[in-house]
Amino acid sequence: MRRTGFLMLAALFAVLLCGPAEAQWCHDQDQTWWCGDPDDCRLCSTEAWSCDRSCKRFGSWSTCGEAQGNPANDLDGDGDLNTADNCLCTPNADQADCDGDNVGSACDLENAVYQQVSNQRCWIDRDVHATHYDLEDYWERRYVDVSSCAAADKYVRYKNNEATCAGFPPPSVYECCTELIVNDAWWCTRVDQNFCH
Repeated sequence: MRRTGFLMLAALFAVLLCGPAEAQWCHDQDQTWWCGDPDDCRLCSTEAWSCDRSCKRFGSWSTCGEAQGNPANDLDGDGDLNTADNCLCTPNADQADCDGDNVGSACDLENAVYQQVSNQRCWIDRDVHATHYDLEDYWERRYVDVSSCAAADKYVRYKNNEATCAGFPPPSVYECCTELIVNDAWWCTRVDQNFCH
């Protein structure tokens, strides 16, 4: 009789302390939740899981979007059904897509359609060593956004050419530049001046 009373008291205590969903006599190995992580959907926010990621909630499978109170057919809750939503997990009721790539502006990693408009030299760099020096010829491509997104211009720098200038005595920077890099007085008098973006 005493043993039965003790077990009933322990079960009541577990219900009061843990709530009915966790009032079970087992424990997870990670010792954070009772019996099979009754609500691992709690990680949707803390781990930044996607709204369509499956998670188990008190024994039933769900998704992170549903765990946040959204219907299964509209996981971000913006009123646009999943099948037609251009940002599945980011609310964007207007479905705006300024660059026309079928990814909504609200979730697009690059809202732009870039087109190259120029490719020009921007820097002749000099690296000095004990017995010689190197000249490196850098160019830059400029891209502009031709969509309605109005994104900032983008510049891509690259090394077009390089030359090693050596000898005893080594040639002047100007001589080396005009002979090995470019026969252009304007650039060869501006070695080490960086005009790149």
